[in-house]
Amino acid sequence: MGGNWPVLAAGAISVGFLHTVLGPDHYLPFVALGSARGWTRRKLALVTAVCGTAHIISSLLIALVIGGLLGLGAAKVEEVFGWQGSAVAWALVVLGLGYAVWSLVRKRHHHPAKRDATVWALFIIFLFGPCEAMIPLVMLPTAEGSVAMVVMVLALFGVVTVATMTATVLLLYSGVRLVPTGWLSRAAHPLAGGVVALCGVAILFGL
Repeated sequence: MGGNWPVLAAGAISVGFLHTVLGPDHYLPFVALGSARGWTRRKLALVTAVCGTAHIISSLLIALVIGGLLGLGAAKVEEVFGWQGSAVAWALVVLGLGYAVWSLVRKRHHHPAKRDATVWALFIIFLFGPCEAMIPLVMLPTAEGSVAMVVMVLALFGVVTVATMTATVLLLYSGVRLVPTGWLSRAAHPLAGGVVALCGVAILFGL
């Protein structure tokens, strides 16, 4: 596998952890919508893990197609991930604002709650969401032609990213559940939509 594998392994683990913790869009939408919708911890963990896995796998496939099969290089992959990131940010803004407006209209007109579509909305957004952090991690093993190191780096990065997402979501969710109910619970749905929209705004402005 080569003498660089300890460094690459440590890099994959640390980057997977840090890029998740420092990116609130990786966990706040799940916490906000899960709290508002009253999801169980099991459902919340499952939704988060599935969306996180889709996020990693789709980014990997896009990188392989553009950088590997088409031979367009890392620069082109970063370019595609760039406009993908903007599209996903706008999708979060639309989802958040749409959810907030829907919750207010539903409350005013006393419409019965429909089947929860937020799971699919989150899944689609994360499915097409880019993961730029993985690009520099695979550059060295790819340049060395080491398939084993590429697989190791991607596996470690993916597992750590999904595990960190899920753990962070459950930790924050437990904290939110400790907040006293009252006016906050009555405004849970609009607030959840606002949080999701703000995550999209943060991505757009690089916050």
